Amino acid sequence: MKHKGIFIVFEGIDGSGKSTQAQLTYQWLKKKGINVILTHEPTDSKYGKKIKSIIYDKAKKQKIRNLKGILLKLYTKDRIWHIKNIILPVLKQGFVISDRYYYSTLVYQLDANEWEPYLKRFRYLKPDITFIVDTPARIALKRIINRHKNKAIFEKLEFLKKVREKYLKLKQLDENIIILDGRKSIEAIFKDVKKEINKMLNKSKTK
Repeated sequence: MKHKGIFIVFEGIDGSGKSTQAQLTYQWLKKKGINVILTHEPTDSKYGKKIKSIIYDKAKKQKIRNLKGILLKLYTKDRIWHIKNIILPVLKQGFVISDRYYYSTLVYQLDANEWEPYLKRFRYLKPDITFIVDTPARIALKRIINRHKNKAIFEKLEFLKKVREKYLKLKQLDENIIILDGRKSIEAIFKDVKKEINKMLNKSKTK
């Protein structure tokens, strides 16, 4: 799938700070006069709404058999909708920043030995650059609790530790992944983000 724009993804465990960086990047590129959108997964499609209704409803998730399999199917359908209806149309003439993408499905719903078969099966559009905000699970969980929001089914310390380990393994799978130190200040992380995006923009100008 060829496109003219640039596709940027932000990933990380819940509470990592990825959404903050995605928002800052969106505002920065917009100020530069670039046609850019900020999107997210799960989306607001019917599949995305179903996902949200499950992961934030403790009573509902306890009643669902094969929760992992059902969520995997829903995330996959939601992503196919996302690419077709939002990402690809914008990439024809602008930039897309996505807060989460298929990497989240790999680390949250699948084991490492399932990654390549899954990606081969669906052949998703590959991002031009993916930032993983790597934050220790204990710090991330503290941030989640401080938000005073309902904790999703994934937001437990031991689980987040395992997911963080999987995120770091993704670097072996994709050469376009940049690991950011989530322990740094918001400003310092964003400085690293801008540095990498500017490198990419300079390369695209010379082509």
